[in-house]
Amino acid sequence: MRVLVVGAGIIGSIYGWALAESGHEVVHLVRSGRAAILRDGMKLDVFDRCKGEINGTSAACTNWTP
Repeated sequence: MRVLVVGAGIIGSIYGWALAESGHEVVHLVRSGRAAILRDGMKLDVFDRCKGEINGTSAACTNWTP
């Protein structure tokens, strides 16, 4: 299943990681400044000492500002 996660903060990243781990194709919708940072993937180090990486995650840009 293809999933669009709006935002790549802590919650969006963890949900995106969990969905990617279960075999789904995940795309994060982020602001343009954050997209360049996320192109190489994300590394997660969560409190319960689980570690994960989201490799090959796509990041779509938006120019929305609050």
